[in-house]
Amino acid sequence: MCGRYSITTPVEALRRLFRFAGPALNLAARYNVAPRQDVPVVRLAEGGTRAIAMLRWGLVPFWAKDAAIGDRLINARSE
Repeated sequence: MCGRYSITTPVEALRRLFRFAGPALNLAARYNVAPRQDVPVVRLAEGGTRAIAMLRWGLVPFWAKDAAIGDRLINARSE
């Protein structure tokens, strides 16, 4: 199905690759990650350091009255 992916890389390997600080999350391998699920993301934290956080994956426009519309917008294009 389009818009799905897997997360199988161990957290310690991600830590070496992205050099983020903070506590390690206990992440099990996931083989069918879908929109609207929480996924690990490496992002800039306060002070310019990198940190890993769990964020909801997908696109929900500001005008949406229901977050479920994001399921249909997984293949949205910028043009």
